Amino acid sequence: MQRRPLTAATTPYSAMDEPRRSAATCNLETALAQPKQPSGQCLLRLNRDLKNIIDNPVPGIYVEPEKGDVTYVHTVIIGPDNTPCQGGLFHFVLKFPLGYPDRPPQVRFMTTDGGRVRFNRKLYSSGLVSLRIPGTFHGPSWNPEMTLKTMVVSIQSSLIEQPLDNEPALGEFKTWLQKTISCNAKLRFQTIKVAICDALEACLLGNSLYPQDLQIAVMKHFVKQYDKYESVAFSLLGEDSSEEESKQYAVLFERLQDLHDRILQNSPTMRKM
Repeated sequence: MQRRPLTAATTPYSAMDEPRRSAATCNLETALAQPKQPSGQCLLRLNRDLKNIIDNPVPGIYVEPEKGDVTYVHTVIIGPDNTPCQGGLFHFVLKFPLGYPDRPPQVRFMTTDGGRVRFNRKLYSSGLVSLRIPGTFHGPSWNPEMTLKTMVVSIQSSLIEQPLDNEPALGEFKTWLQKTISCNAKLRFQTIKVAICDALEACLLGNSLYPQDLQIAVMKHFVKQYDKYESVAFSLLGEDSSEEESKQYAVLFERLQDLHDRILQNSPTMRKM
């Protein structure tokens, strides 16, 4: 099973998408420029963190370090149920600096369809992840007692957030509700298209950024949970939408079924799951 090189994860952020954060732009280019090898303390702590999260996995979170460089860690976080992001395979790359754990890892959100999709106010289409822990949002930030698990659980919590989460005044409720329903439908569509179908397609075509073990893990997850995926996609067909949108939903539903069939053809052992 092939994959794209990790260097594809280091494209600079778009300055058009959001203002740069003053203390931490949270980009991987700075980390790549570091000439020195990680300290023994950094590697010892990071390996301990990895062992802890692998031995005691968090439901809905898959973690795999880059082969040959454990300071790059890939994580795929499954979109939580009962949210517009349900079932999405949301990919993040964490780069651990030389000074870890005194300094926090840098985080890049990868599931953006090349910078065209933004899933909520904390996950930018440029790849920026706006959270308190890595220091890209106001509030209590990183401290050395925090771990890799702390970071990925914090990221997971950002996927629970609804796209329009400000409580409306009573007189504005109808407008707010209409906007929320419309926004949620669009996010469900993008979740299935970008965060599920495109992600699985990349695994099958050999151009995914996931490490190989992570590719296998997400495909197994998809096959195991396929009935739920199909149910969510089918629900879009019943949405009150335009004729053009209905056609797009139908194509997406067929694509999801096709991916399921192709995964089973390529990996017959998954039929037993």
